[in-house]
Amino acid sequence: TLLGYDLTDEIGQSISNLQSPKRSTKLQLTLYWRSEAPLPIDYTTFVHLRNGAGEIVAQKDQPPLNGAYPTSLWDPGEIIADEIVIPLPDELSVGEYQLVIGLYNLQTGQRLPVPGNPANEVILLGP
Repeated sequence: TLLGYDLTDEIGQSISNLQSPKRSTKLQLTLYWRSEAPLPIDYTTFVHLRNGAGEIVAQKDQPPLNGAYPTSLWDPGEIIADEIVIPLPDELSVGEYQLVIGLYNLQTGQRLPVPGNPANEVILLGP
């Protein structure tokens, strides 16, 4: 379960919308997960930054805690803070952006189900 997140720019200023992410060269995202049950699979986190046309303009995929603590080791009830740095491209223009995250099985590409979202992703910010 995603309990919440913190999103900051490269100097640590909190970001509450993504209308103009270009003031930074990277986004720093901390996801707060709670394990609800044992996970037999080591999932990988994906983060996508999409422009107003729905195109991915920046992304980062990595195992939680950069591989240091695989999801198969998480204990039920445990809370995990997963820090992810998303580099932004130089050509990123001012505009409306959406930030989405999720988990997937690296071996199969299958995403962990997100109830109520057929794309199996969680929208953190954006339209």
